[in-house]
Amino acid sequence: FDMAKGKKKALDERQEQDKLQAILLADSFNTNFRPISYEMPKVMCPVLNNPMINYTLELLASNGIEEVFVFCVNHAEKLNEYLKSSIWSKQMQLKCITITNCLSAGDALREIDKMGVIHADPFVLVHGDIVSNIDLRSVINDHKAAKKIDSSRIMTMCLTEVSPNSQIRPILSDLVVGLDKDTKQMVLFSNNYNAKSITLPVEILKERPQVEIRRDLMDCHIDVCSPEVLVQISDNFDYQDLRQDFVKNEIANIDLGNKIMAHIIKEKEYSARIEDFRLYHSISKDIIRGWAYPFVPDNLLASNESTPLMSQRGYVYRHPNILIPLSSKIGNGTVIGKGVKVGHGAVLNGSVLGPSVKIGENAHISNSYLWEGVKVGNGATIEGAILAYNVEVGDGAVIPRGCVLGQGVKIANGLKLEPFSRYTCFVEEALNSDGVWSSSVGGEGSGSAETKDDATFSEKKMSNSCGLGRKWFDADDSRDDLDSDSEIEDLRRVDPVKCRSIGCRDEEKWRSERFDTFEKDGCGDEEVDGLELGTKGAESKFRKVVKDIFLTGAEDGHSPDDVLLEIKGYKFAQNRTYRECIGASTEALLDLCSCGSAESLEGMHLVAAIRNQLLKWKTMLASLAQNPSDQVEIILALENRALKSDQDLKLKDVFRYVLQLLYDLEIVADEGMREWIAVRRNCSQSSPEYEIFSDKSTQEFVEWLEQDETDSEETEEESP
Repeated sequence: FDMAKGKKKALDERQEQDKLQAILLADSFNTNFRPISYEMPKVMCPVLNNPMINYTLELLASNGIEEVFVFCVNHAEKLNEYLKSSIWSKQMQLKCITITNCLSAGDALREIDKMGVIHADPFVLVHGDIVSNIDLRSVINDHKAAKKIDSSRIMTMCLTEVSPNSQIRPILSDLVVGLDKDTKQMVLFSNNYNAKSITLPVEILKERPQVEIRRDLMDCHIDVCSPEVLVQISDNFDYQDLRQDFVKNEIANIDLGNKIMAHIIKEKEYSARIEDFRLYHSISKDIIRGWAYPFVPDNLLASNESTPLMSQRGYVYRHPNILIPLSSKIGNGTVIGKGVKVGHGAVLNGSVLGPSVKIGENAHISNSYLWEGVKVGNGATIEGAILAYNVEVGDGAVIPRGCVLGQGVKIANGLKLEPFSRYTCFVEEALNSDGVWSSSVGGEGSGSAETKDDATFSEKKMSNSCGLGRKWFDADDSRDDLDSDSEIEDLRRVDPVKCRSIGCRDEEKWRSERFDTFEKDGCGDEEVDGLELGTKGAESKFRKVVKDIFLTGAEDGHSPDDVLLEIKGYKFAQNRTYRECIGASTEALLDLCSCGSAESLEGMHLVAAIRNQLLKWKTMLASLAQNPSDQVEIILALENRALKSDQDLKLKDVFRYVLQLLYDLEIVADEGMREWIAVRRNCSQSSPEYEIFSDKSTQEFVEWLEQDETDSEETEEESP
């Protein structure tokens, strides 16, 4: 009998170890989502009208995770209530752990280790603000296999290849990773934008034939861990931040022997973390454009809504029961939720409208996020802002880029806010030292700050002429901590709040120029005594990032010069050619015309759409393609797109007319056209490219072009 009990106990323990478990950290332990996160859990903020945490839970559920421990410090009751009623509770075991005195991720993991609830080897450690479609099962299996070979491999970190200037990389992130080229063991982890240099022990190079020093990797904040990770964090109480403390020190502690491995996700996989409002905007755009598929706006995910959104041309999604006045304009990348009402003459572009939002007549809204219950008055203008639940904006009010309005804030008629300002109605007498406050919206003395040491915080209800709410300032400004002898003196001029806000064009330009300087200083792709410096992205990855820069810039309303500057910065950082930039930029321009989509334009309507985009981006393309050989790349990209899929056959049908546009608008000159014609006449007649070249309409253009050149030459000969 005792033997039977012993076998059953051993079997139960084995089953517990085989059960896939995950720890989900619902708190970010920073102030990036202030002041909204004062009143609700950050992971409950809607991303395309879905709670942020749903994206992380979907990642875990789709990869077979059976039990998830959700660790929450603030607003735990709201989160726990949501999880209990969600569909996730039926797919996985969800257990909410609440410890209110934890100040860091290290504290949270020490508390979980004390509870003894993690039995799986390995388990998954993830934050609740992740949007990712990676194959997590394969990472888990690879970790298990590696652990059997080498028991010192205690952790596998997921990384993704992105450009230093990628829109999904935090502006103040300066991650440099060192990897053993053969094993992908991490030998260096540095993320300090104020650092003058990095240090790599000589012992590292002695033990390894080749080491990669990479600056093109971004941390996905998805880890596969063995139980030893919890042991190490529990034994070291100075481990607070998982990256700057645990990862950095464990990698540096060569004598201890613990190894942290890197898993670089596949090219077609997507992974990013919504760390701040700027990334909230960038990642939302990626989801709308389908980069994070199957996460798309018309996928219901765990929403309570039973009716999916309708997909329309130009990445427009709207609820099927919504009526849009004919006088209103809906631009690309717009999502319209259930119960939204849009007034006559309103203009919506690149924005997300939550349920029951009301838009007044002639209001203009671009690159903004209006959560459920928001009301916008007639003639109001909102650009690059986030408006939380039940915000009211008066007639003619102006909410400029970078603004964040907390729940219930009211902006009076005609009031114009300052860019990058944040307002809230939240009131608490004992705030933590993470923010200071000013007077109410529209009130006097808005420049004088109140702190928790010298003020009592009470809600100031203003009259209808002023509005409701008060301004919030971030007191955590690290610029004062910079060394006086810093090599990058302009760091003091970079505002951390702006860097984390929508529309921070100056800060993005600063970052682009900074990496441009890095390239010019000689830190490009090279190899020195087994140490490889630079970036290692595949060509297709590079083109994807350039397209992303172009499309994001276009949707955010950036000028061609600003987009060109960012593309050039990335080009120099990656040591690439202008031809690669030209091909990717041409593809992005065609994307703006919805080429290849299910509802793309046809015939001369498509030609007209392409013409409009060429007129807008002509100067940028001309700057990239300044010689005939580079100009040929534009036509080759056009050919490739026309032959890409059945949907792009619509482009193939008007190929000749697009050639005419390139010529008439002087984007491709005579020499470029002649060079392309020569290339095609010498290619295989069985190739798809020759088929489009030999098409009757294309040949008519070629004959017209050559006849025009002949007439010009004859005219020159006849002239005295």
